[in-house]
Amino acid sequence: MQNFLIIANGPFLNKKIISEAMIGKKIIVLDGAADKLLDYNIYPDVIIGDFDSISQTTKKYWGITENNSKEFYFGKNGVLIIYLDDQNTTDLLKAIHYCDVENANSIDIICATGGREDHTEAMKAALQTQYNPKRKIITHTCYQSLRFAKNETIEIRGEAGDYCGVIGINLGKCSSVGLKYELNNHAISTSNCLLGKSAKIIVNGEALVILPPQLLAQRISVC
Repeated sequence: MQNFLIIANGPFLNKKIISEAMIGKKIIVLDGAADKLLDYNIYPDVIIGDFDSISQTTKKYWGITENNSKEFYFGKNGVLIIYLDDQNTTDLLKAIHYCDVENANSIDIICATGGREDHTEAMKAALQTQYNPKRKIITHTCYQSLRFAKNETIEIRGEAGDYCGVIGINLGKCSSVGLKYELNNHAISTSNCLLGKSAKIIVNGEALVILPPQLLAQRISVC
């Protein structure tokens, strides 16, 4: 089983966050994000999408051909090119499906927030629709991380005072142990924080959980 990192085509995070997120993972890059790779010295394992938002210079560098008769082929610099022209699904969902076909153990997502709101909301929806209790999926933003939870107890780790929160989905409710403002069957909690280095969130139903920084670079970098 492999651990994957998906780099989306939103505003790129600080280079230190990206570098830390890449450690020990197979790197999947979405479509137009390939234009930004060389500035960050990123050499991905896979570039996936319909390639309608990639510059000609980038296509040439990575060996992305204009003849899209093949869905899978190796371009230049050892990168696997996956051409998927389905306009009824997002590039992010295409990438998650690829990771699962490759027997993903975990999927991290970066550069998927802070830009267009439709892309941000699509990412949040993907956390819900692609939820699998046997395969963790988490999105890292500049300062925090996001994950979906369903009928489970999760442990949040961080430092005392770290901000966190929950947003119930479809009437989901949450309780807690170890937060400054304890939850007792609450649907929403924002601007909450850890009392110590960990807390437990008991999710009844479905919820989006806003985690403290899960990467060291999120604590020390300026986005």
